[in-house]
Amino acid sequence: MRVRYMRKDLPCLALGLFLGFQTCALIEERFTKQIAMPAFTTLFEMVGLALCLRLGAPGLVQRTAPIPSHLLVAGTLTIAQGLTGWSLLFIPLPTQLMIKSLKLPAVVLAHAIYKRNMPSTRDLLCSFLLASGAFLFSLGHSSEDQTDIRGVAIVLGSLVFDAVHAVLQEDLLRKIGASEAESVFYTYSYGSVFALIGVVVNREVTRASRVFYQQPGMIFALTLRSASMFLGIWSFTTIVKRFGIINATVVATSRKVCTILASFLLFPKLLSSIHLIAILCFVTGIYVKTSESRHSMTKEESDGV
Repeated sequence: MRVRYMRKDLPCLALGLFLGFQTCALIEERFTKQIAMPAFTTLFEMVGLALCLRLGAPGLVQRTAPIPSHLLVAGTLTIAQGLTGWSLLFIPLPTQLMIKSLKLPAVVLAHAIYKRNMPSTRDLLCSFLLASGAFLFSLGHSSEDQTDIRGVAIVLGSLVFDAVHAVLQEDLLRKIGASEAESVFYTYSYGSVFALIGVVVNREVTRASRVFYQQPGMIFALTLRSASMFLGIWSFTTIVKRFGIINATVVATSRKVCTILASFLLFPKLLSSIHLIAILCFVTGIYVKTSESRHSMTKEESDGV
């Protein structure tokens, strides 16, 4: 019965992840990218998420995991998100998203090193296809927009922290046994402290005050971004808890493809044959992984009968 419940629940969680992160990405493309304050937007988001849980469900955020575990998860996440936001100062969002889709191969590699076991053939094939798609898309996009090598390097650096964070988060949820609410609350509470340090170091407080004075609507945009991010993160964390980090990353990667397509539709850009080949690589890679997930779930369900 447990497996049947999980199979029925996964589409709802995936939908929540899609809607939350998709809305967040569109807001970034249209509004928050323009203010050029990656540390402040990260801080705003983290404080908002922590407050949502503390005020909305205070009884769910009781700590059971050690503080160092939460600090490690929070620290790696804050650095990854800060670098991701910083990269948008140098490269366009579609290029960033496709490079960030390399997170799956990075997570597969980090997971294999941490767990000391070889990834499956399907995981390797899926990772190869997604990596190929990312390369081809970046190659095709570079002919239209000048892609600053600094932005590419920053995104690649964020992938390292993404992969480490993913492995630590899975351990926190599945091995140590922290709840989804505990993980989200303490990760973003401690992460907001780290982000505040970045705001002070980058001297973004004065710039933020000036932006909010000149564009009061930006407060609403950031608030809406935090709310949509909460939906996506809660869904992602629940998928990690129940299905593992690799399956959660596959769902998140498929969402990135939809974000890219939406970006091209809503903010018109030239779509070349290289882009189409890249998208085909992504779709094929996602199909390879999801077909394995369906097979493993069916096998597990039949074994449990």
